[in-house]
Amino acid sequence: MSAYVDQHRERFGVEPIGETLGVSASAYYRRATGERSARQLEDERLLGVIGETHKANYDAYGYRRMWKALTRAGEPVARCQVQRLMAEHGIQGAKRRGRPWRTTKADPSAPVEPRRACASSHGPGPHNRTRCGCRGALSTLSDPGEYDPFGVVSALR
Repeated sequence: MSAYVDQHRERFGVEPIGETLGVSASAYYRRATGERSARQLEDERLLGVIGETHKANYDAYGYRRMWKALTRAGEPVARCQVQRLMAEHGIQGAKRRGRPWRTTKADPSAPVEPRRACASSHGPGPHNRTRCGCRGALSTLSDPGEYDPFGVVSALR
């Protein structure tokens, strides 16, 4: 964005370009000078303190316990700030109460079995009738001895 403003500032001006892009002119000038914000400086300092406290407590503290430990140590910090910094930098505590970490991610490229829409899309055979869940198709199983793997027909009668 700064490169775009630099290229077009003589023609349009910094303020109109910033207004169009939704960025204040002061943010452009601050970025151009290379000056970092107070939030960035505080985040870097606090991240070092969080890292030290995390290691001192055997990597067991999550953001809530970390926030309490920092408050006890005299570090005035918001809980949401600790949560944000720990999440951004991959710092996490030990799992709690026997709940496992949720690390499984769905594979979008994995093949998915097509769903059966209704009774009109059933193919031949009893397997296709019982998977759909359509009662109209299940009612065609009239013989009690006919293949009914899930006991669905007998439950409906």
